[in-house]
Amino acid sequence: MYGIIGSYRFIYSNFMFKVEGLLDVGGLDYSSTGSEKLNNTDSILFEGRVLFGYHLPVSEVSFITSYIGVGYRQLESEFDEKFASVDVGYFKTYDYHYIPIGINFSKNLNRRWSYTATAEYDIFLNGKIQYTVMDYSGYGSVIDEVNINQKNGYGLRGSVQMQKQVNQFLSLAVEPFVRYWNIAESDSTDVSYYKGI
Repeated sequence: MYGIIGSYRFIYSNFMFKVEGLLDVGGLDYSSTGSEKLNNTDSILFEGRVLFGYHLPVSEVSFITSYIGVGYRQLESEFDEKFASVDVGYFKTYDYHYIPIGINFSKNLNRRWSYTATAEYDIFLNGKIQYTVMDYSGYGSVIDEVNINQKNGYGLRGSVQMQKQVNQFLSLAVEPFVRYWNIAESDSTDVSYYKGI
């Protein structure tokens, strides 16, 4: 997937406020028990977070920041090729609300270079999976819509960022990262579709 990410951070008297946003588009691979694997499904991922924390100087060049906040994550994927023979497809949308709790350590290596290491645990509050079944034989009308609640799970994140400050307003960064979600299995439901001849 490819996308953009943006953030704004404000620190006042060691207290930190940060807003983050992410938008990715591209193809994802899906597999599940009892169904075939689907490759390169068209998907859109959006995520927004608001964080509050405390920025503690460890030395003149090192800082530790602990934080907590609220987050929202939405992933939408379109499954059309699996049922192309009957002109039916469906959209699958995941919505997660969670509380991120994390800590990062940053150090200025010199006047232009710095690095930051971050570890985070995400408390899953609630979520929903929405299935929207579409009829592609006509105008793409909605056949059925099903919502399934998700209640249990957690997320983990980790990253290491190397950053170079180009000037007062611009910095460039490289950041390998890991993001992992473990969500309990949701309830199942049936969707019926009948097409007359």
